[in-house]
Amino acid sequence: MGFAAKSDKCPISPLYPSYRQVSWNRSPGWAAAGLASLLAVIAAGSQPAGAAGALAVAKPDNIVAEGYSYGTAFNFDSEDEARTTALERCRSSTKSEKRRALCKVIVIFKGQCVAVAMDPKDGTPGVGWSVAETRNTAEHQALTNCQDTAGPDRRDACRIDKGVGCDTKW
Repeated sequence: MGFAAKSDKCPISPLYPSYRQVSWNRSPGWAAAGLASLLAVIAAGSQPAGAAGALAVAKPDNIVAEGYSYGTAFNFDSEDEARTTALERCRSSTKSEKRRALCKVIVIFKGQCVAVAMDPKDGTPGVGWSVAETRNTAEHQALTNCQDTAGPDRRDACRIDKGVGCDTKW
C-alpha cells in the first residue's frame, strides 16, 4: 500500500537486461566520483517517492433523510490505487444504491492527514471532513466543519469517525 510513481527500468542497474558495461577512467579521483554518482542514482531509485491518499464522499442533497457515506485511503503507491480504494470503501460502507452511485473522490493528497467528523445520531445533518498537514489539524478542521453543518442544537455531538489517517510513507 502507498503511492509513488516508479520507473520500471533503470539504465544503470545490473539488475535489468538493459545494463551496459561502463568503462571507468583509471584515475582514482574520476573513479571515485563516478562510483559516487552511480551509487546516488541507484539509491535514489530505491527510495519510495511518496505516498498517496484519497477521500471519496457520497453526499445526497438531503443528508438528514438519506445519510451520507465516505471512504478514505492513505499510504498507497499510486494516486490510482488510493482513488480506487477510497471509492471501494465509500461504496461498501452503505447499503443504499443511491449513495453508492454518488460516491466520488473529492480530494487526492500526499504527505498529509485526513479526518472525518460526524454527528452519530441518525437523521442529523452534522458531517465534516478535512485534509491537512497534521492529524490534529485535520481532526480540528473536520470537527469545525461538522459543527458548522450540525446546527446549534447538535454542534457538541460531532465526533471524529474511524477514517482518520496520515500518509506516513511521504
